[in-house]
Amino acid sequence: SDQNVKRISSHIVKKVADKLAELFRDKRDEFEKKWEDVGFFVKYGMLTDDKFYEKAKEFALLENTGHNFYTLEEYREKTTPVQTDKNGQLVWLYTTDPKGQHSFIESAEKRDYSILLMEQPIDTHFVQMLESKMEKLSVKRVDSGAADKLIEKEEQRESVLNGDEEKLLDNIFKDITDKGQY
Repeated sequence: SDQNVKRISSHIVKKVADKLAELFRDKRDEFEKKWEDVGFFVKYGMLTDDKFYEKAKEFALLENTGHNFYTLEEYREKTTPVQTDKNGQLVWLYTTDPKGQHSFIESAEKRDYSILLMEQPIDTHFVQMLESKMEKLSVKRVDSGAADKLIEKEEQRESVLNGDEEKLLDNIFKDITDKGQY
């Protein structure tokens, strides 16, 4: 509650954010290698301090299952064409357990969806913060539904049956239901 402590704290946060931003700009390769060590602290800072969030959103990284790193904006650009739902909402998918959720990840990747790795305990809160701070963004666990239901698209599925086959199938179902064999 002391004003001097607040000013010192604010100054330290600014200096740390500036140094991380400089490292990101000048030596992104090195920054990505260190992300596993500093990512937790960057995410915590973003969760607890709005001023730090504003600076850190330029260099905070997201890692996908292909072990590629993206800033928030880069990831938005990458996923927008494929992962936007019928309501214009961007949907980011994530996994907390790549081995345990492998079949869900594989199914989503067949649809060209990108899946984020969110394996740290802080990531649950980080995901919620991203949804609240970023416009038109929804973040879902990859195992929260079937791959074709994770991102609702306006698509009409065409029947693989021709007209005669559809009529035959209709008659079979009507016959079964009329006889009470269902």
